[in-house]
This record gives sequence, C-alpha cells and structure tokens, in this order.
Amino acid sequence: MWQGLQILTDYKNSTTSTASADVSFLNELNNFYARFERGNTTTAIKTATTPDQQPLTLLSTDVGAALSRIKSNKAAGPDDIPGRVLRACSGELAGVLMDIFNLFNQTK
Repeated sequence: MWQGLQILTDYKNSTTSTASADVSFLNELNNFYARFERGNTTTAIKTATTPDQQPLTLLSTDVGAALSRIKSNKAAGPDDIPGRVLRACSGELAGVLMDIFNLFNQTK
C-alpha cells in the first residue's frame, strides 16, 4: 500500500544526511557568526552639545499618535506584546512611555 502511495505522489526518499556535513564548512560558519560576539575595543564618544541645542522632548500626543499607527495585524516584537494591545492602550501608555523616552533623551 505504501509503495503505491509513493508511486502516486512521486515520493523520493531523501539520501542526504546532515551528519556527513563538511567540518571545515561548519567551522567557517562558526567563525563568521562568532565575529559579532568578539569584544569591541572602540569606546563610545559622546558628542559635545552647544548651549543653543535643546534636547529632544516628546509630547504625550506624539507618543499616542505613534502608538495609534501601529498595525494591529502584524506579529508581536521581541517583547511579545501584540500590536493590537499597544494600539488599544495607546491613551494609557502614551504618558508613561513619554516620560521614559524623555528621561532617556536627557541622560544621553
């Protein structure tokens, strides 16, 4: 019976094996991706601001408008908060997120 199904569906048994992969290729892949984990010896340089430059200050309406524009049918981000939740709670979250963003901008 299974042979008949294999003939009807043109099933081909896979003969490739992942265990027989070339070790040098795997080492090359490992070295390629490991370069992102190597220590970065350069230090961050803070740019000097002039007295006439004001820090970026966001308004609650700006943050609320940005949250309202989130597409609710898109996948959740790395924090696993669905876009529909952020959009539905934009009024409540706008003030809190505005405070966080403005504090972050002042410390930079």
